[in-house]
Amino acid sequence: MLKSIQTLYRVLDAIRRLILNVGFLLTVLILGVFVWLGTQTGTLEKGSLLRIDLTGQLVETLPEADRSFLKTMIGNDFRGETRLSDVTEALRIAASDPLIAGVVLNIQDLTGAGMAGIREVGQAIDRYREMSGKKVWVWSSSYTQAQYLIGLHADHLAVHPMGMVELKGLSSTSLYFGGFFDFFGIEPEVRKAGAFKSAPEIFIAEEPSEANLLAQKSYMDEAWRGLSGDIEKRRGLKDGSVSSYLDGFADLLDNQSSLTEVLCERGYVDAVETWEVFEDKLANTYTDSGKSQDIYAINYLDYLNFYPRPSLTEPGVGVIVLEGEITQMPDAGGITPDRVAMLLSDAAADPNVKALLLRINSPGGDAVASEMIRSSLEAFKTEKKVPVVVSMGDAAASGGYWISTVGDKIVADPYSITGSIGVFAMTFHAETLRERLDIGRGGYSTSPLADVGRPFSGPSALENRWIDHEVNRTYYAFKKLVGDSRNMSPEAVEAVAQGRVWMGTQALENGLVDRVGGYDEAMKLAIELASLSADARSVRFEPVPEGMRAVLMSLLQASVGKDLAVWVKSRAEWDAFVALSGKPLVRLPVEPTL
Repeated sequence: MLKSIQTLYRVLDAIRRLILNVGFLLTVLILGVFVWLGTQTGTLEKGSLLRIDLTGQLVETLPEADRSFLKTMIGNDFRGETRLSDVTEALRIAASDPLIAGVVLNIQDLTGAGMAGIREVGQAIDRYREMSGKKVWVWSSSYTQAQYLIGLHADHLAVHPMGMVELKGLSSTSLYFGGFFDFFGIEPEVRKAGAFKSAPEIFIAEEPSEANLLAQKSYMDEAWRGLSGDIEKRRGLKDGSVSSYLDGFADLLDNQSSLTEVLCERGYVDAVETWEVFEDKLANTYTDSGKSQDIYAINYLDYLNFYPRPSLTEPGVGVIVLEGEITQMPDAGGITPDRVAMLLSDAAADPNVKALLLRINSPGGDAVASEMIRSSLEAFKTEKKVPVVVSMGDAAASGGYWISTVGDKIVADPYSITGSIGVFAMTFHAETLRERLDIGRGGYSTSPLADVGRPFSGPSALENRWIDHEVNRTYYAFKKLVGDSRNMSPEAVEAVAQGRVWMGTQALENGLVDRVGGYDEAMKLAIELASLSADARSVRFEPVPEGMRAVLMSLLQASVGKDLAVWVKSRAEWDAFVALSGKPLVRLPVEPTL
C-alpha cells in the first residue's frame, strides 16, 4: 500500500513539473513575441506619409507605467493619451526629412485638449508646412471643437457629408451642489481669502457668484477672441466671421442645406467628402499607381524611433515637466514634492545641464506641497547656479503659479490659464443630518480642539478661527512670494490677486509673466540666459517606475483594465480630497471647456 502511494506521488509530481515547465516555456515564448512585436517599427521609405494619430487626451506627460517593461512589450496601441511633445517633435523632424512626402492627421479619437496644447500643435503644423513646403491632410466623420481647432491648420480639411463641425464657443458651466447637500443635511464649511477664489462655490451655492461670473467673463472673452481670430486668420476669413456665423446660427437651421455644406461654402472646411474620396486624393497625390493600397504611411511614434532623442553630451538645457494636481500623496498621481525632488536630483547630477526649463500644466492643489516644490527648485537653482525658465501649458494657476514664481523668467502661452492667487479651505460636516436622524452625540474631550475634523459635529468658533488663521497666513505668504519674485508692491499684487484668473495675455499686462509664447520660445530664452549656442540640445528628466506597481498600472491602463483603472484613480483622488479637508488649498476654480 505504501509503495503504491509513493508511486502515485511520483507520477503526480512528474505531471506537476511537466505542467510548470510547459507553462514557463509558453510564458517565455509569449513574452518573446511581445518584445519582438514591440521593437518592430516598420520601414521608412522615400515618399512615406507621416500618420499622426491624436488619441484620448492631449497631455504633457504620460503615466509613469508607460515607461515600464510591460508597456513597451504591448506597444502603443493601448495608450489612451497623446503626449504633446511627441507630436511636435515628429513634425519638427519631418519638416527637414526628404523621405517624408506629407502628413496625414487622424484626430477622430482625440477626446480632449486644452487651449494652449491646441495652439502648440497648430503652430507645429504651420511650421512643418512652411519649412517643408509639403501638405498636411485631415479627414474626419465629424469634428468636435477641439478637433477642429487643430484640423484647421491642415492644407486639406475634409468632413463626411453626414458629419458635423462643432464650432460653438467656450463654456465654464458647472453643476452647483449647494441645494443637494442642504437637502441631505450635509454642510460644507468654506473659509477663503480672495473675493474671486471661487473653486469651492460648487459645493455651497446653487449658482455662481457675481464675482465668479465677472472673472469668467473677463478671461473667457479674451480666450475666445484669440481662438476665433486664429480660425479667421488660418482660414482666410474676414474679421468677425466666426461671431457672425454663431449669431446667425438659428437662421441657418431653417435652410435645407447641411451645415457642413454651409461651412465649406464659407471656407471653414475645404471639402465635404467620404473617406473613400479622401483616400483616392491621397493615392493620386502620393502614388504612381493612383491606388489607395499603394499608399505607405508610418505612425509618428514608430517614426520617432528612427530618431531617438539624444542625451546631453555637451552643455544644454534640462527639461522637467510638472502636470496634474499638486499633492503630497504619490498614489493620487499628479505632482508631488518627492517626485520633483527625484527629478531635480537627476538633473543636478548631469554636469551638462546649464539651464532648467520647467514646463507646468497644473490647476494647483495643496499649498504646503506647492511650497515644498518651489523651495526645492530654489535650492536647485542656487546650488547648480543655473537659470530657471518656466513655460506654462494649458494652466499654471494657483499652486501652479506658486511654483512658477521660482522662475528667473516666466513664459505663458497666450491661452494659459494662470493667476488665481488666493487660498481656501473646506470641510464637510453632517450635524444637521445627525439631528434629523435623531442620533445623539456626546463624550469627554481633553481640550476644545479634540473634536476637530469630526464629521458629525459642526466646526466650533475656535476651529473656524484656526482655519481662518491658516488660510490668511497662507494667502499672505502667497502674495509676498509673488511680490518678491515679480518686484511688485503689496498693493499691485493685491490688485491682481484675490483669486482672480487670467489668460496668458492678461497675465503679461498685469506683470505676472515676462513673455507670451509657447515651449519653443521658452527654450530659446533658457538657452539665451545660459549663454549657450543657439543649437544647444535639451534632455527631459522623467520618473522611471520600478517593481510590480509599474506592471500592475500597465495592465490597468490596457484596454481590458480601463474601468478598473478609472476606479483606482478615482479612489486615490477621493483619498487625497479627504486628506486635504480643512487644509489651505491653492486650486483653480472650474476650467472652461471647448
